[in-house]
Amino acid sequence: PLTDLLPLRILLVDDQETNLFFATRILEMAGHTVVPARDGREALERWAEESFDAILMDIQMPVMNGIEATRIIREKEEGSGGRIPIIAVTARALREERETIGSQGFDGYVTKPLELELLQGELRRCLAQRTPQPVGPSSLPPAS
Repeated sequence: PLTDLLPLRILLVDDQETNLFFATRILEMAGHTVVPARDGREALERWAEESFDAILMDIQMPVMNGIEATRIIREKEEGSGGRIPIIAVTARALREERETIGSQGFDGYVTKPLELELLQGELRRCLAQRTPQPVGPSSLPPAS
């Protein structure tokens, strides 16, 4: 792998197929497993059904944007004590946007096009602050 991070299971959320393709390739080359979602609603469904180490969330998407999806995830986490790292992915690198994103439930921020070294650094930083995430299928009691 091209990283010192342990292999992660990452939910990658972007409405652009090209962005999904290239980001998936970069992350898989670094040894990570990537599950794609094409909008915020699909991201919520995947997050509820599967377990992830981190989420890379595009900000601007149709159906449900990344800010709304992140807000819903944070609301659902409130009673669980867990917090999955969510990194905002945006094409704009404005300082004001970065500050705003931090107040909207995101743990980190990267700009497109993704650069592996910068993304790995942000993942490493966010994971170091992580609390275990008991929300998801692995935390549910067995079916009876």
